[in-house]
Amino acid sequence: MRRNLSALSVIALVVSCLFAFAAGAPSDAELEATYLNAVTDARIAKADEISRDLEAIVYHNADLIWEGQPGASRVMLTTWTSWDGYNDSVGESMTVSRETWTVTPEELRSSCEQYCSLTGDSLVLRLEQLFGLPPHSGKKWFVEIWVDPDNIFRPSPDPGISDHEAELAFPKWVDTEYRNWFNDLKSESYGENGYPWTRLGYTYDWGNPNSEIGLSEFIIRDGSIIKIHSVTDTLSYCKSYGESPAGSSRSGEEIEQDLEILMDSVIAESYVPGLVAGIWAPDEGVTFVYTAGVSDLDTNAPMDEDMIFRIGSNTKTFTITVLLQLVDEGLVNLSDPLSRFLPDYPRADEVNIEMLTNMRSGICNYSELEEFATKMETDPTASWLPEELIAMTKGQPYYFTPGTGFHYSNTNTIIVGEIIEMVTGNSLESEIDERIIDSLGLENTSYLNGGTEIPGYHPKAYYTGEYDPESIECSEWLDCSWAGAAGSMVSNLFELRTYVQSLVDGYFLSDELQRDRLRGNEIQGSDKKYGMGIFSYDSFYGHNGGYPGFTSLIMHSSERNCTIIIWYNCQLEETSPTMLLPEVARIIYPDIE
Repeated sequence: MRRNLSALSVIALVVSCLFAFAAGAPSDAELEATYLNAVTDARIAKADEISRDLEAIVYHNADLIWEGQPGASRVMLTTWTSWDGYNDSVGESMTVSRETWTVTPEELRSSCEQYCSLTGDSLVLRLEQLFGLPPHSGKKWFVEIWVDPDNIFRPSPDPGISDHEAELAFPKWVDTEYRNWFNDLKSESYGENGYPWTRLGYTYDWGNPNSEIGLSEFIIRDGSIIKIHSVTDTLSYCKSYGESPAGSSRSGEEIEQDLEILMDSVIAESYVPGLVAGIWAPDEGVTFVYTAGVSDLDTNAPMDEDMIFRIGSNTKTFTITVLLQLVDEGLVNLSDPLSRFLPDYPRADEVNIEMLTNMRSGICNYSELEEFATKMETDPTASWLPEELIAMTKGQPYYFTPGTGFHYSNTNTIIVGEIIEMVTGNSLESEIDERIIDSLGLENTSYLNGGTEIPGYHPKAYYTGEYDPESIECSEWLDCSWAGAAGSMVSNLFELRTYVQSLVDGYFLSDELQRDRLRGNEIQGSDKKYGMGIFSYDSFYGHNGGYPGFTSLIMHSSERNCTIIIWYNCQLEETSPTMLLPEVARIIYPDIE
């Protein structure tokens, strides 16, 4: 994500320039002392120093420069070097003989643009400060390099490159070899001849008195094959940055006014009782948290942004995330046949685990069966076991030959939940709690094994598909075990914001598996694609949810740094939060077709 600088941050950069240079060039002794202080300060990394705005190396990040197509592409990075050996290799491939520290070209050039028209030695010193390098480091060339993202990592305990932050602790999927490399480098990086290595995924800017956060940094692995795109001397490279692309001419306030009109129109022009919306697009100046309509048709009590609601099929993203973590841990393979886990399920040898995650198995959806609908209507508080739901589909025909089509089926995710419990020996609830809910510090998000009650402060809920003014209020009508791994969770607006940003930015998975997860398949007749427990629209990824009385949408775009959460306290076929997605996106980003 490119950093669109606010007025305050521009002022901070100007102050930084003035600090370093306006009062005359500082002496070498002063520079050395400042630098050594930075080295000492960087030795201890703290939680409040974590940046949530690091560059994410993902194909849908349009601010990066890519060569090739998803799955077979290389990204451009820039290294600053004193070595002349790159100069004769422009356009050629070569193998790097050591770890190569790099930044992204766009972020570097955006920084160069802010440097108060510095020239010569003053500009070089400012760049040394930005990069966390000692003064008079001797760097001469900026080298732009094409490299496979699989050969890149962040120099942090959390080496993933597909999200916007680096954590202080090693994720579970980090292997012993990397931990040893990291700890060895840490032990030798500080001291009189050391560097201010932040270990938080960004360079230590020791020339800015307002913030030490410099550039997002990445390392190209030793032995990687790279291609040299260009070699440019330091001063020419910085001066080559042209005008930034023109942004939206509309202010954040104007965008929010249009969003408010849209939300109000939903209440005015449909039978939706109430809605809650949270739309965050900080680069466009948008922080929109809005409620409309009522939470109770009898009392006309208003909707509240803090209310808990049933998130329905958004639960699938939690369940599939846990499964994919087991894949990262080597306990499950996406190519494993279903017969490994359910040997008596019909045609189980033809279905693999990936097909369950991306709805390409062809397995019948139990919630479309008349037998299921009848029992739900006549015995709404009945408790369902996952085995019962799966058994209902065993005698049903497949929708298509496994792997050849798409049909959304809750049965797929119920089976995934069973596989998780078989592999871990733990309940799905405990796995979701430990791996996701506790990891993110969520307090109002729960996986419910059964029962009719919604824990906590919640609205009334209405309708189960068609508008019927005589229908019962249904927020606590059904035992939620009917939805299980496919839809039994509850949450609220703000915790879903935290969750979907982490989900899409790759917090839970290795970079390679995250890329595979997001690589969706076309859905016939739709403008969306469906990946592994996640769907996409434009650069937005997330899911939607439907449960009698509730419908919702959770989406995030790493590229646009935008999150969209909308939910209604009703379930109507004629309107849903998902239907609003294209219109909301175009209000903020007119370039979306």
